Amino acid sequence: MITGDDDRRELDKKRFAMDASFNVAHLIATIGLVLTLAKCGSDFTAVQVTHTAEIAHLKESRAEVLDKLDKIDEKLDALIERKNGFRK
Repeated sequence: MITGDDDRRELDKKRFAMDASFNVAHLIATIGLVLTLAKCGSDFTAVQVTHTAEIAHLKESRAEVLDKLDKIDEKLDALIERKNGFRK
């Protein structure tokens, strides 16, 4: 004798059953996912290397700018001292 609960259980089993088969579409999708992740990882590494080089260049440029500013500061101090008529 089949009751309403038994029918519901059988229907749930059919509706939510997972197919354990493995086909070519799964294989292609998995390979595509792995290749995409590998490509993104290599792109990230390349961007990181580029940014590291840019940071080093910016630090060098900053040092040059600070050196030039120090020279300008010294020249301005000399001009001010000459204008005011006294020297250190």
